[in-house]
Amino acid sequence: MRFSFPAVLGIILCTDTKGTALLCLLACVLHEMGHIAVMCITGRPPEKITLYGGGMKLTGGGKSIPVIISGCAVNFLLFAAFYFFTADYNLRLFGVINLLTGLFNLMPVQPFDGYNLLERLMIRLVAPEKIMSALRVTEIIACAVAAPLIIMFFLEGNVNFSSVVFLFYLFVVDIIEKM
Repeated sequence: MRFSFPAVLGIILCTDTKGTALLCLLACVLHEMGHIAVMCITGRPPEKITLYGGGMKLTGGGKSIPVIISGCAVNFLLFAAFYFFTADYNLRLFGVINLLTGLFNLMPVQPFDGYNLLERLMIRLVAPEKIMSALRVTEIIACAVAAPLIIMFFLEGNVNFSSVVFLFYLFVVDIIEKM
């Protein structure tokens, strides 16, 4: 566990005005458990699990398409189960949080699943020398679309401060890792 994990978690818990931080954390853990389950089923369990400020990083286990999509698949199944098959507000909220977690992880920005999935698909469809530049352009477009939306949702009161801090942290980590 890196220091950034409890630091970011502490900030999120302290600034959580809606009481959803633990539900978000649970959705993220279940997402990663989906990846781990498919890795184990395919006989390639992760070699290392690192908790850091941006979440969990699984090392080893492969990056096959089933492994990549399994985390989001878990979130979407939990969304369907909790949103459509229960009337309880908190369970439905947990369903929506899972939907948002799955969609967020499908963003084509490194280190998210959407980036890895797009990379795997491009390997099959695009000339090898064009893959990295195409992925970078896709990341820039995704960030250019996401940043104003996040700010707009925050200003309208639909996203709490901890979400903005978390997303800012992820973008900063992405930029630093590429330097």
